[in-house]
Amino acid sequence: MGSVTIFSNKASTCGETSTFKYWYTFPMDIGVWGDSITYGSCDVEGLGWVGRLRKTRGADEDYASTYNYGLCGDTSDNLLSRFSSEFDSNIYGVELIVFAIGLNDSSKRGDTNEFLVPLKKFRENVNELISQGLRKGSRVCIVGLTNVDETRTAPLPGSSTRKNFLNENVLAYDTVLREIAEEFETPFISVFGVLDNSELADGLHPNASGYEKLFSVIVKSIK
Repeated sequence: MGSVTIFSNKASTCGETSTFKYWYTFPMDIGVWGDSITYGSCDVEGLGWVGRLRKTRGADEDYASTYNYGLCGDTSDNLLSRFSSEFDSNIYGVELIVFAIGLNDSSKRGDTNEFLVPLKKFRENVNELISQGLRKGSRVCIVGLTNVDETRTAPLPGSSTRKNFLNENVLAYDTVLREIAEEFETPFISVFGVLDNSELADGLHPNASGYEKLFSVIVKSIK
């Protein structure tokens, strides 16, 4: 029977870091909750990184399910409103919850100087999401935020609300995710800076090669 390893770095009080290994054993059903990048938008192969994870795990002789709960445009506010009911509706259960949320939260609409979800509220939402997941008896893992090509995301073409995405803001929200993961001693998978601009279909969403690269990073921690 196969096994799953999730690596997590947790900062100590002395300022040093140590690596903890979390071991799971197949079959283990995984649910991934997030936004359009979780869903796989702009991937001409129709898989995204979650679909590639599902395909890889499905090829194992001990088949385990990988559920994609990604919704385009979702923020942590939206995810918090649907997570619990979606989790409970899965009659087979989910042993590992993966949250990949925050990119839309970090955006600003048009010429306003207000984030879609303020940083303080984002922190509260993610804290509550992780707490709910743990209370349901599942393990939780956080996937960080991807970088953007600012020459094409300020504003993002095709956005009806003229969303603006800047790496400085994305990194601020990504840092909050990392901090919360450390507080909960929950695995955090860093993906900021992984993608080249040529691997972004519209400056925000990866193209097929970008999703393949993203998958290759994430699968090293969830496999």
